[in-house]
Amino acid sequence: MNTQSQKICAFLGVLTPLIMFCGFIAAGFFPPLEPSLDVNSVNAYFMDNKMRVLLGSGIMQLAGGGMIVFTAVIAAQLRRIEHRKTPVLTYIQLGAGFVTAIPFIIGALIWITAAFRPDRPPELVLLMSDLGWIVFLGFWFPTPVQNIAIGAVILSDKKQKPNFPRWVGYFCFWESLVFPAAMIMPFFVTGPFAWNGLFPFWLPAIAFGSWFLVMYIFLLKSIKQQEIEETVT
Repeated sequence: MNTQSQKICAFLGVLTPLIMFCGFIAAGFFPPLEPSLDVNSVNAYFMDNKMRVLLGSGIMQLAGGGMIVFTAVIAAQLRRIEHRKTPVLTYIQLGAGFVTAIPFIIGALIWITAAFRPDRPPELVLLMSDLGWIVFLGFWFPTPVQNIAIGAVILSDKKQKPNFPRWVGYFCFWESLVFPAAMIMPFFVTGPFAWNGLFPFWLPAIAFGSWFLVMYIFLLKSIKQQEIEETVT
């Protein structure tokens, strides 16, 4: 039953990017609102599309739950690699993955608040729009921590038949290099480093989606290996 629950959680977790994408589409945030928009344009968008923003942001929050269950499955499989020692890296991955879910939820709640009252001063709507994007994309640091921990555990696996291929560990290291570009985001309102640009949004979005797919495929293989090992023993 334990491996079956892991498979279910892995499947629910791999839906996270799809749920987030659906939420963005529903809210009209794909592509993202331009940070260069003036106060009246931003206010008009939230007021004219109130129901879209409320619905889409509500969907986005579900992605936070998907991130949590996916992280838990990864931890279960990494724990099998670190079983002979204190699983510090597994704990780091678990904590960082849970924290990664926070901007999905908080960012969406901020956008919900921005659209909630039609009589709100436009300047406050602009403030909350900015805050939502900066929280969502600027809360970057837990993701590299999670990926570095995963990569380190995978590369530490010395078994003849390791739980994950070594290249998956290196892939996680590569993933960790994509997200720090968000540090530069607050300095730009246009161009590739603005929050709707190549480095803060598009590259992380592609990397995030591909990471879920790769991890899902090899989590299932690792869970299958666990089933075989438990049957033998």
